[in-house]
Amino acid sequence: MNGAVEYTEFLGEFTRYRVRVGQSLVTADQAHYSGMAPFADNASVRLGVDATQIRYLPI
Repeated sequence: MNGAVEYTEFLGEFTRYRVRVGQSLVTADQAHYSGMAPFADNASVRLGVDATQIRYLPI
């Protein structure tokens, strides 16, 4: 999925991103790795998800 970062939040052991994909807003967490800089707001990104890691949380 191609999208754009709308919001970035540092949460200690991982960074949480809110990514706009079309009309949807996707939340993605990324673990910290040495030497990896976080994505900037408005950065174009491509998301990939292992199907076993998907969780549906009803509102």
